[in-house]
Amino acid sequence: MAASILGLALGSSISAQTRLRSATPTGPTSPSGLSDPAVVGSSIIVSVVDEAGTPLDKQAIVKLFDEATQSVTWGSTQGRTEAQFDNVKAGQYQIEVSASGFKTTQQELTATSSHEAYRILVALPLDVSGAVTDIKPGQVLAPRARKEVEKGMAALKQGDLNEAQKHLEEAYKLAPANADVNYLLGVLCVRRKDTAQAQAYLNRAISLDSRHIGALTELGQLLLQQRDFAGAAAVLEPAVLLDPKQWRGHWLLADTYLRQQEFEKARLQAALAIKESKGGAVEARLVLGEALAGLGRKEEAIQALELFLHDEPRSPAAPGVRELIAKLQSTSASPVTNKP
Repeated sequence: MAASILGLALGSSISAQTRLRSATPTGPTSPSGLSDPAVVGSSIIVSVVDEAGTPLDKQAIVKLFDEATQSVTWGSTQGRTEAQFDNVKAGQYQIEVSASGFKTTQQELTATSSHEAYRILVALPLDVSGAVTDIKPGQVLAPRARKEVEKGMAALKQGDLNEAQKHLEEAYKLAPANADVNYLLGVLCVRRKDTAQAQAYLNRAISLDSRHIGALTELGQLLLQQRDFAGAAAVLEPAVLLDPKQWRGHWLLADTYLRQQEFEKARLQAALAIKESKGGAVEARLVLGEALAGLGRKEEAIQALELFLHDEPRSPAAPGVRELIAKLQSTSASPVTNKP
């Protein structure tokens, strides 16, 4: 989820449903005196926002695939919330947008002219795929309520939100003061993109059980997405203390610290995420590299980022990571810093 250093270095840093406005031509891209628009080509401008319509506060990687030539062009929002592709010929294209902490989205676009600007708005949904991987009800429940919770959990894991809602609401009627039930309803609301209600359920779960790791972690991710970094840290810090083996909490906390430019704390948490995930926390490797860059430890940053590329050479983030490595290799020994 970290965007800070990567975005600065490049220019200033759980099948997804995509809200994509029509690709509408907005006018010629060439000067009026230019007689051959086919030479200049069209422009495709991809704007990236979150599901609330807020411009994404991190770098998004955009891949443009030309079906006619079977070629790929990479771009990034680079802190501007837009990626622009110029000299695009008329034809059929596939657009793929990805950003850490969000689901990768794909959409087709038909460019009917060779001298227009096509503007597209893509809303990325949150990635909450890890939220219910290891849910285990902790508080004692009566048999009927427990049965409803188990059915709701199974439906959540399968992505059947309507079925999950039916069983979890029934469980809530039977046990409204159960922290696990409130937590699961919070996860359900996250999946339904109802952020306000999700926070209400998660806060209630924490009020009922201040040691509820799942609720603390899930609320931390929501607050992080809302740029409430102090609030995110306040719930993620106890979450990782309660369960030091939980790599997702370490990763989210590392990203929270990175956005606050607390690079050493970010480095430590990213390293813990990588360790506890046995190397599986790929996004944490990016946070680690950016944190090391922020500390001015260029060689270690390059090593961490190169390891990411070794493990994920086809990642949508790979082109941006290569640019960051090149930037680090070409700069002086002074620390890389980032503006809020």
